[in-house]
Amino acid sequence: MKTSILVITSALIFWGLLNTPVAATPLDDGVAAYEQGEYAAALRILRPLALQSDAAAQFHLGNMYYHGRGVERNDSLSVYWYQLSVDQNYAPAQTALAYMYGTGRGIQRDHKMQESLYRKAIEKGEARAANNLGAMYESGEGVDQDDIRAAKWYLVAAELGFVQAQKNLAAMYLEGRGVAQDYIQAMAWNKKAAEFGHVDAQNALGIMYEQGLGAAPDYGHALIWYRRAAENGNTAAMNNIGAMYAQGFGVKKDNILTQIWYVRAALRGGSASQINLCNMHEQGAAVPQDFALAYFWCYLAAEQESATAQFKLGVFHADGKGVPQDYAKALNWYLLAARQGNVDAQNSVAAIYQEGHGVAKDYTEATNWYRLAAQHRGNSQALVAIGFNYAYGRGVAQDYIEAEAWFRKAQEEGGPPARIFISQMYRNAAGNPREDVELVTVSLKLAEKGDYAEQYNLGVAYANGIGVPQDNMLAYMWYTVAAKRSPVADSGIRKRIKVAIDELGATMNRDHIAEALRMAREWKPNS
Repeated sequence: MKTSILVITSALIFWGLLNTPVAATPLDDGVAAYEQGEYAAALRILRPLALQSDAAAQFHLGNMYYHGRGVERNDSLSVYWYQLSVDQNYAPAQTALAYMYGTGRGIQRDHKMQESLYRKAIEKGEARAANNLGAMYESGEGVDQDDIRAAKWYLVAAELGFVQAQKNLAAMYLEGRGVAQDYIQAMAWNKKAAEFGHVDAQNALGIMYEQGLGAAPDYGHALIWYRRAAENGNTAAMNNIGAMYAQGFGVKKDNILTQIWYVRAALRGGSASQINLCNMHEQGAAVPQDFALAYFWCYLAAEQESATAQFKLGVFHADGKGVPQDYAKALNWYLLAARQGNVDAQNSVAAIYQEGHGVAKDYTEATNWYRLAAQHRGNSQALVAIGFNYAYGRGVAQDYIEAEAWFRKAQEEGGPPARIFISQMYRNAAGNPREDVELVTVSLKLAEKGDYAEQYNLGVAYANGIGVPQDNMLAYMWYTVAAKRSPVADSGIRKRIKVAIDELGATMNRDHIAEALRMAREWKPNS
């Protein structure tokens, strides 16, 4: 009986020891004061401890100088205190000092030292260091770019519970970089980060549910995660909620709620929503058409370096939508977008110099911009333009062989058959006649079977008298037939057809247009 009492008593004493609050140390008090924003009190407590060689206090004092909290911001002093802490092998300080070496703040940039310090910190289980080393390999900043190594270090940090690494690893699985593409793994890691409150992961998880990546499409779950991210201020999630209401995905289609969510994001700086509002007001979609408001929303996005918005502002100025027509301002906006790689803007800059809108014609400059735009796959417009500049010696030495090569590249990129442009080039070239009848005969056979591209080409032939007598009505008829049969997905040829119809229609009287439309209605493909 006594033994039992002793055992119980000992157990109670042991339990009591476990539950006795441990007295806070001065370091704990200093860190707590810092985290509560009481920086003067934190400094008063941490500085003496740092001077007494407390590694943790030195690290926190370094943070205060780094952020300028309670002291004047001073990168050199930040490095000084981090280094003292590193000298005692304090892992968080190794991570912090590595970052300073990487950015060159307060110390000469040294990526070898940066990597070395990260590795030392990782050996002590420092998750942030593993994530940062992964980021170095992903970006190739200071090391050879290596997605496999990036994914490896993200995994180390993610398994240690570092939330940003979990989000980074999810992105690697989603895109198949450094690891085999695996939507299930991407969703799992995004979910871990999202549940810990990572707002970008919450939005990414919503996207995965909406698009059915890693699980069956589930608009309900998508909306739940979008809302959680939106509540945490994520403007991309707000935009995504607006888009769900715009399209009626998982919710009843609601134009008012669409606009509310877009405006909510736009006023917080969400450039995607600003562009969406710009498009809505420009097109009069679910809101009254208002070019001035469209311009306003696009301007806000353009100020955030959105190339899409900068290009659209160029269009507004070129077309005089919501602002006076001004090609000089249009060119300025086009250039900003073009320098960011926006292909439409590059084409537009080239066209302005080619046509001399608001500037002196400069075929050399136009060709240079077309060359830049031609580097984007599928941009047959730029390839054709370069071809014609070679054909006519505009900005480059006249060279029919080189011109043919560009026309053929355009065809390979989905543009109209090169033979139409080659035929036109030789027809217009003095002393270089070429027989076009055979070419047009081939076009006619294919057009009559329903080939919309050849129908467009046949329109070009009749409009310009290439291989056939010039005939505006037949040209208009074939353009109209091509417009009806061309798929929405082939936006390039649809744009060309529209331009051709508009330009040709401007030269024809109403009776001729009516007759051409009648012929188009009655046209049927040959079996």
